[in-house]
Amino acid sequence: MRLAVALVLAASTPLAGAEDLVLAWLRDGHVQSPSVQSAPLPDAVPLGSVWKLFVYAYAAQTGLPTPAYRCGAVPRPGEEYCCAPGDTVERDAALARSCALFFEPARLHIQAQPWRAF
Repeated sequence: MRLAVALVLAASTPLAGAEDLVLAWLRDGHVQSPSVQSAPLPDAVPLGSVWKLFVYAYAAQTGLPTPAYRCGAVPRPGEEYCCAPGDTVERDAALARSCALFFEPARLHIQAQPWRAF
């Protein structure tokens, strides 16, 4: 996960141009990287998108418990990215689905001091 976060940080620096960005993921032990040359690149990435990566890395590296997130019978705004009403989503799937509600610091009981040290 450190590599993924490092790649995100490197790609988000002003020195990175469109030609420097690469999309890749690990599936069944093999790196897959499709060509995305024709895809338009956003001018900015919403903070929440990057935040989820940092919280994911923090939880994975510190052993922070990450209980499943349960979507309500009456969906909250944002749950459409998480799961169907009444279902749950685990950490890896929450990241893949961009479920910001899963990574809420208060929900995961992330303490300020250890977070700053990380």
